[in-house]
This record gives sequence, structure tokens and C-alpha cells, in this order.
Amino acid sequence: MNDEELKNEAIERYLLMEMPPDERKSFEEKIAQNAELKEQVALYKALYATDDDSEEWITTEKNNELLKKEATLFRAQETKDFSKALKDYRAANTKTKRSFFTPQLWSAIAAVIIIGIFILYPKSPSLSKLYENYHNWEELPSYVSKGDDKALTLKNIETTFRSKNYQNVISISQTLDTSIYNTNPQISLYIGVSHLETNQHENAITAFDRLIQSNAIDFHKGYWYKALVFLKKGDKENTIKILETIVANPTYYNYEKAKELLDEIK
Repeated sequence: MNDEELKNEAIERYLLMEMPPDERKSFEEKIAQNAELKEQVALYKALYATDDDSEEWITTEKNNELLKKEATLFRAQETKDFSKALKDYRAANTKTKRSFFTPQLWSAIAAVIIIGIFILYPKSPSLSKLYENYHNWEELPSYVSKGDDKALTLKNIETTFRSKNYQNVISISQTLDTSIYNTNPQISLYIGVSHLETNQHENAITAFDRLIQSNAIDFHKGYWYKALVFLKKGDKENTIKILETIVANPTYYNYEKAKELLDEIK
């Protein structure tokens, strides 16, 4: 037998509990140190598991949600039919309980399982990709200059922001009298987004929280932009929490977009 056949035999003896304790311990050390071997053992184990209703999950480095989906796939009727056909093949081509899989057959098995996973459970868009799709700074409010100092300051911040001079917006915001947040709470949106664009995520959250906690009639806009902060950070859990707050309140800003984004993330 070649090296591939010897490896396949070892995997089957390991799963069928036919290895003596010392050999089993040594093989388990190899599994722990070899990611490819670990995945092969997991796939073999999955094939054996399709004959029963065991709740044992395959041990891989993937996340729990994908493990649940794979476990469902491995118990699906299509997979059981494939497993039966495979075992019929084994019975027809060997006189022992084991069959030594050829590299070609191993590739076919892996392909069937992997293709099945991606057909039944297509990969969700990445959070960074979703951020690119959903953030839109054109929706920020526009200020009209009325000649007074506060209005001129607001217009200056907007103009600076539209020029994408985000650090300058932050610098201007640091000179503002805090009373401006009471009379024009939406200015927090420009400041928060400027922090977000410069990857100062905690400062962005602080700015959006200031709007959320204000008495502004559209305080709820802060939730949408706060969700975008967590989305950009790749913080799925907190993104979902904020989106669920919006979805629970149909009058909140970007309610429909929040529902759509929530569906895409989940």
C-alpha cells in the first residue's frame, strides 16, 4: 500500500476503535498537529454518522453555526443515500469491514460534501462587504447658513465633511460649545461619522449615543449609525442588537434597511 492508503487505513481503524491504546494516542497527537488530517478524520466520521441519529458534531475549527448546518447536511436524505451507495461499493470491493479509499475516491467524497454545504448553505456576505453596501453619508442632513455664528459653524462642519476632511471635522468639534448639541443634536452625526471614517470607533459610538440620548425628534437616527460602527468593526453580535432595536420600532430611521441588513447578517 502507498502512503495515502496507509493513512486511510489508519483513519478507519481509529474510527472503528481497532487501534491499541498506544497507537491511538500517537494518532490523536498527529490529528492535533495536522489540520488536513483532522479534516479528513472529520469527513470520514461524518460518513459513518449518517447511519444513525447521533447528535455528536464533527470536530473542526469552524464556528458553531456552521457546525449545526453541517450536522444537518450530514443527516440529510441525500447524504444518507450517498453513504449507502458508498458502503455498497465497499461491500462489493473488499472482504473486510474496511475499504482502503483511493485518492480519487477520497477527492470525490470530499467534493460531494463540500459542494453540498455550499449549495444548501451559501456563504453569507462578509460584514465589511455589507458595510460598504449600506453606509451612505449623502443621507446626512444639510444645514442652511443664516448668518449667525452657530449656523456658520454647522455649515463649516458640513462643508469640511463633504470635502472628506474628517480629521478637520473632529478638530472643529473639539472647539464647540457643548450647548450646540442641545440646539442642533444632529451635528453629532457628522462628528460620529468623521470618527468612524478615521477608525476611532469608540469616539464614534460616543457621538451617536449623544444623539440617541438627546431630546431631538429624530434621536433614533443614532441607532442606525451606531449599528454601522459595529458593522465596520466586524462585531456581529452588537450589530444585531442595534438592528433589532430599530426593527422593533417601525417609526425609527432606516427601519426597512435595518430589516434587510438583519436578514443578511443572520
